[in-house]
Amino acid sequence: MQCAVITLGAVIGSAAGAKDVTVGASVPALVLRQLDGQPLNLESLRGRVVVLNFWATWCPPCRAELLMFDKFAREYLDRGVTVVAVSIDDPRNRGDVERIAANASFPVGLQAEATEDGFSTPSALPMTYLIDREGIVRVRLPPGRRALTGADLAAKVAPLLGSNRT
Repeated sequence: MQCAVITLGAVIGSAAGAKDVTVGASVPALVLRQLDGQPLNLESLRGRVVVLNFWATWCPPCRAELLMFDKFAREYLDRGVTVVAVSIDDPRNRGDVERIAANASFPVGLQAEATEDGFSTPSALPMTYLIDREGIVRVRLPPGRRALTGADLAAKVAPLLGSNRT
């Protein structure tokens, strides 16, 4: 169930230079401030499997997936998995982002507040990337005909866990 194709110009500015993150490549830089004010540098999560989700408050499937990601984050934290959610909402809508993500047990930030951002704004939401322990993007999960489930995510994450536990 795809939320919507995003008209980048209408949401955050020009789409010039926007490109998809390449599976098999090193994860692009992402440094931002979490909603709680703590800094988050994606590079600091090297050694863990990272589930990186791009979402927006105005996207119903995105909001539904946040609940699934919260449960997944709690279940997989001790297995070396970190979930990170990046809202593409305008900073003026920070209050809505904070309200919707208030109970998230994982880092949440605004893409517009990133000080380094090698990711482009996705062309559709929700968009999720799975990053292995070495910092390589291994899976890109674009919106589908149905919402991503915890079982779907677990099946995609399992091969990335390996025997190393962080």
